Amino acid sequence: MHALVTQVHPLIQIRRSRKLDFPGTVLVRVGQKVSPSDILAESEIPMQHHVIDVFRALGTRTPQEAEKLIDRKVGDELDKHDIIAETGGLFSRVIRAPMPGRIVFISNGQILVETASKKVTVQSGLSGSVVEIIKDRGAIIEAQGMLVQGLWGNEKIGFGPFFVDAET
Repeated sequence: MHALVTQVHPLIQIRRSRKLDFPGTVLVRVGQKVSPSDILAESEIPMQHHVIDVFRALGTRTPQEAEKLIDRKVGDELDKHDIIAETGGLFSRVIRAPMPGRIVFISNGQILVETASKKVTVQSGLSGSVVEIIKDRGAIIEAQGMLVQGLWGNEKIGFGPFFVDAET
């Protein structure tokens, strides 16, 4: 975040919105007291996906035929080597999960498996009270304190005591 102006206020009511960039779970409630390191909201971001082509692997005539052989549905959690699809019969052919994950999509005889995700959180950044919830994103925090705001761009939040050297 870049501030267009520099502001210094010795005692002021500070109201800050803290939210995720995408939907998640809000962990606080209105009226709750929070400290700077408290987590207000969190979400899982999919990081890695794998496509399993059941249609080609089993050699079915149509993608729809391949989908009928899939033993799983969207949302199912998979462990490594779990059976995903099989032909059945005396010489059954089996497709197993190559790694742990979660099925996120099935279409045209293909399965999309999410194999890795990253947890993202948003912290309060100041000591205060939750005055409003931002649905599925975060909260608005209100506090009393000194505000020193200027140009900075590392997208991080800092907090701590502010000491003034009166002689210099």
